[in-house]
Amino acid sequence: KSYTVLNGIEFRSLSRGSGIQTERYIKLSPIPTDHVVLGFIGSIIPRKGIDILIDALSLLLKGGLKVSLLIGGKEESTDYREQVYNLHLEDNVHFLGEITDKVNFFSHVDIHILPSWSEGFGRTIVEAAFFGIPTVAHAVGGIPEAMCNGKFGELYSPNNALSLSNAIAKVIKGGHCHNSSGEIASKARTMFNISRVVEEILCIMDEL
Repeated sequence: KSYTVLNGIEFRSLSRGSGIQTERYIKLSPIPTDHVVLGFIGSIIPRKGIDILIDALSLLLKGGLKVSLLIGGKEESTDYREQVYNLHLEDNVHFLGEITDKVNFFSHVDIHILPSWSEGFGRTIVEAAFFGIPTVAHAVGGIPEAMCNGKFGELYSPNNALSLSNAIAKVIKGGHCHNSSGEIASKARTMFNISRVVEEILCIMDEL
């Protein structure tokens, strides 16, 4: 007999850190107040699909939407900066470097984006939801589980710039950016609370 237990996250780890890098960069490069701010946070590697995200941003801008993108994470190469330069997106894409303060980062983000080609779970989806922020993510691997099958935002497929831009536009035009009502946050804190996982595991152990 097999048992399935949803992943859990220790939300106490989402405590305020220094915030130096994020605050400094945003002060140097202010984002227009009428822009919807997209945010990616994680390893900046090919598997994460950041090239697709940058191309999708270009499509959104060409479609008349006012959007900016924050990319948080340690850069392994300059390829993505070159892509931004070639697409003339320097005013809309902001590389923040490695993020030590997720509270600060997510306070600037309206929609979290995860365009990964593969993903075991997608922890940042639940972290964004903890702050009431919806996610647009590629429906692959464990992402649908982390997204509660779309309850935390919009799933899309296939993983190309057009599909991603359409999914982002749907969230923007539907008025489902940063969820001030707290519905997403409440669901995340209930479904992915680590204490809930521990309780489920203990119940299963009692049955064995």
